[in-house]
Amino acid sequence: MREIADGGSSATDRELTVVTPPDERSVGVLAFAGHNVVSADVPGDWVRNWLPDQDLSAPLQPPFLTVLAAATGRILDNLDMVLVARATGRDTGMDLTELYEFLEPLHPRLARALAQRIGVRAWRCPGGLLTLGRGVGGRWEVSIEVEPALRGFGLGHMSPERVVQAFPDLADGADECPPGCDHLGPECALDAWVEAEGSDPGASALAARLDSLRRLLRSREGIETD
Repeated sequence: MREIADGGSSATDRELTVVTPPDERSVGVLAFAGHNVVSADVPGDWVRNWLPDQDLSAPLQPPFLTVLAAATGRILDNLDMVLVARATGRDTGMDLTELYEFLEPLHPRLARALAQRIGVRAWRCPGGLLTLGRGVGGRWEVSIEVEPALRGFGLGHMSPERVVQAFPDLADGADECPPGCDHLGPECALDAWVEAEGSDPGASALAARLDSLRRLLRSREGIETD
C-alpha cells in the first residue's frame, strides 16, 4: 500500500498476490488497478485453485469471498474505496478551532470505526463529523460524514468568491482584485497585498492561508496541485 500511495506498483498486469496479513484488521481482498491482493493466512495454491487465471473480478465475487470468509472465520463486509497517500508534511493554514472531540453520543459512523479500527478518535463540527483510526495495514484511516441537509455544496458548486469567503483574513486583499478575478492568474492582487504585509508578524500565516486558498481553487478547477 505504501508503494501504491507513492503512485507505483511492482505487480504485473492482472496479477494475483497472496500475502500473510500484517494484523487482524487486514484480512480480505484488496483490489488495485489491474492487480488483486488476497491478504489471508491461507496457502497461495488454495487461493489459486478457487480462481481462474487473470480474472480480476473473481476474487471480489460472492463464491470466492464466501469460502475465504469460512476459511478465515470472518463475516463478509466491504469498503467501496480506500484512498492511500503519504502525508505532505505541509501546514494547511486552516483554523480547526470549530472541531471538538467526542465519543458520545455514539454516531453510526463512529460505531463502524470502533468496530473496524484501533486507536479511534472522533471530532464534531457544525454539520458533520470526522473519525481517525488505524485500519488496513496499520495505516491511518479517516472518514467524514456530512449531515444530509448540507450535502451537495462541495467546491464544484461554489464560485471563487464563495470559496474566498471561507478565508476572512484574506478579505481585505481580495477586495483589491479586479472584478471576476479567479485568484489564480497574474491579475490577482492577493500576492501584492500579502507581500505588502511583509513587516507584519502575521505575514507568514497570511502567505500560508493564500497557498491554502489557491490549492482549494485549483482543486475546484481540476488543476493538479503539487
